[in-house]
Amino acid sequence: MKQKVMIGFCLLLLTSCAAKVSQSQTTAQVSSEVMEVNDFTLSPIVDTFDFDALNDLQYTFDVDAGEISFLSGHNIVASDYDIISQSIYIRKHYLAYLLPGEYELNVHSTTGKSKITFTILDKHNEYRVINHSFETGDLFGWYADTIFKGERNLLAFTDDSVITSGDPYSEPYTVDGDYLVGPITGESRPTFEEKMGTLRSSTFTLGGSGFITYRLGIGRVADLAHVSIHRAKDNVEIARYSQRNYHIPNSPTKYGAMALYKADLSAYVGEKLYVVVHDCGGHSDECITFDALNTYYETEPPLETSEAINEIPIFPLNYAPNQLPNGDFTQGLDMWQVSPNLGWQDTSAFHVEDGILKSNVNGDVGRGLIRSSLFTIDGSGYASLKLGAAKGARFDKDTYVSVRLHGSNKEIFRFANEKHDGTNMIEYFIDLSNYIGKKAYFEVVDNATNSWDVIFVSDIKTYYGSVPDLTTANHARNLNY
Repeated sequence: MKQKVMIGFCLLLLTSCAAKVSQSQTTAQVSSEVMEVNDFTLSPIVDTFDFDALNDLQYTFDVDAGEISFLSGHNIVASDYDIISQSIYIRKHYLAYLLPGEYELNVHSTTGKSKITFTILDKHNEYRVINHSFETGDLFGWYADTIFKGERNLLAFTDDSVITSGDPYSEPYTVDGDYLVGPITGESRPTFEEKMGTLRSSTFTLGGSGFITYRLGIGRVADLAHVSIHRAKDNVEIARYSQRNYHIPNSPTKYGAMALYKADLSAYVGEKLYVVVHDCGGHSDECITFDALNTYYETEPPLETSEAINEIPIFPLNYAPNQLPNGDFTQGLDMWQVSPNLGWQDTSAFHVEDGILKSNVNGDVGRGLIRSSLFTIDGSGYASLKLGAAKGARFDKDTYVSVRLHGSNKEIFRFANEKHDGTNMIEYFIDLSNYIGKKAYFEVVDNATNSWDVIFVSDIKTYYGSVPDLTTANHARNLNY
């Protein structure tokens, strides 16, 4: 009898528990449904985002919505939208990074909650850079940076450098839309040419055929004005292309009209990449015009284009000891490479005389770039070398030494002969301790032709086991910040 009572009690208890669970589930379902109810009305004015148009979205609301507090969902934050009068605007800088599809955002107000829905059109968005042809009329989607003493007034790339197309035979000109990057309207050409900087695109996944195209004009000196392609995961520069058409006789690209270039990057399909445009010169025709960076073609584009030739620096030996080989130039120019790229004179300006590298083969008018072999930053991270001459009117822009990281080819240090004393050699110490263990190399640049516009270099030491005595030493000052 007791056993039957106990069994009955257990069945009653289980039935009660099941009822409570069912009631709880029903309550949760009702609660969920309540949360889905729109407490006020939002009317779409623009609810579709087009990656080509780069438009904002707009929704209006009535007074019954009260005061809009915030939006939530899909990682949206306050800076991604604006609430103005009776409208909500969702900005393009947020929308441009969303994948194609349908989206829903929560809108919270003082009177409750509602939702807005919108569509991101499929224009192969993830395979393309944002604002590829600058048709927003500014540098939206791109990041501009200076390379010279942080002087923003000397930055080549600003919103003002996005200009309207002009006369194709005498002015910067594009056939891709209304805008391009080029010399600022109303500013003298020499003033703009003196400006320098880099312009980085958004990151994209290389898809389709792996071919890209772009338009490029002017860019007389290849080593100072070019387009670089970098792999996003490690920043390695995988390709570098200059404006080779400048050197064709009577080329209209000298005036800013742009050649259409095609590059084969098919070996990197599926990789995330970004593009950097470099304008690092400061003299006649050392600026660039740029436009229409198209990074997605399902098949190889059948366009009439100029061949983009990869001019990335190549090092015959990957061996990188901590002491730079032939840093004392006792072996002449062995282990050094004079750049063969277009824009310098036909014969090298560099030679070695009495253990000193000099850029004066042709006197002051000689110009060029010479690159060392690789070394590993080791020990204390300090290096030293001696500089002479390099005291022209713009010596810190035109005659200098760069230290660059192997792989990314990023310039981590640039310095000039700030203590110049005629042809006397002045020793400078360089602090590279933030890069210990990295492979690096030197570039020596002479990019001027006036009095004292030559550079002398000697006694390069790249290994100090401990920090050298710097009490009376000359510290090399980094001009790239």
